[in-house]
Amino acid sequence: MAKQPPKIEDIRLVWIGSVPYEVVYKSPILGKDDHKVLWGHIQQGEQRIEVDSLLPPEMKRIVLMHEIIHGLLTHAGLTDHLEEIPERLAYQLDNLFITNPDLLTLWMSG
Repeated sequence: MAKQPPKIEDIRLVWIGSVPYEVVYKSPILGKDDHKVLWGHIQQGEQRIEVDSLLPPEMKRIVLMHEIIHGLLTHAGLTDHLEEIPERLAYQLDNLFITNPDLLTLWMSG
């Protein structure tokens, strides 16, 4: 029997650079300053990414990618980036990986 791909909720740890981030699925997620309801949030100091547990799986995947991109940008020293950068890149990278699965296989093979 073929191995089933993981479900998004199976992703509980993501490494950004050399830093492990716990991935938590919960609802609601409230913004720190304005308590606005968010779909996701990365807490750099706590090494934690939160994704809204009530979103459909496809959106959880996009939101997780969005938060990972925030982390990548911050680790690259780009702490003052526009929100639209992770937003746009998350959709583009998601599409890239879905339409080109051999790319992931190539990267994983080292």
